[in-house]
Amino acid sequence: MEALRDLILATPVFPFLWVPHSILMCAALRSTLGTNRWHEFSRSHPLSCFMLGLLYIYPGGILANLVHGDPLLSFMRLGPNLYAACVCWYLVFYSPADFFFKALSTLRLMPFLAVLQDWQRIGLVLSGLETINAESPGLLLYPVVFGIIKSSGDRKSVV
Repeated sequence: MEALRDLILATPVFPFLWVPHSILMCAALRSTLGTNRWHEFSRSHPLSCFMLGLLYIYPGGILANLVHGDPLLSFMRLGPNLYAACVCWYLVFYSPADFFFKALSTLRLMPFLAVLQDWQRIGLVLSGLETINAESPGLLLYPVVFGIIKSSGDRKSVV
């Protein structure tokens, strides 16, 4: 069991798990906006669409910071994770002739991306448990709740 935990925690999140997560969350946003409305909304309100995309990509980080008492957006530092999230959002909403999203759908890559996203979620739960257990050893409910919150996110059926 410890070997599996070590394997999960040793898997590099960026780019192998982060990019699939970002793509799936942007696809979930697109699905939420609707097949007939996403194009119009993304063109008429690009900043709102971008901010919604970030909320879809980072919900667990926002909630975990709220519960932990950290600044809400402190996890969104300029760096590869944020840049990759921006590129994924752009590709899902603005690729020429909607090529990127059509390729994902045609090649049926969404289930594979969902498996990678779930691998990331397991790692987030484990790291959340380790964070709280290091700060407050002996508590039972707080680490479990924090781990679940940290890995939370929108799970639309885009597969």
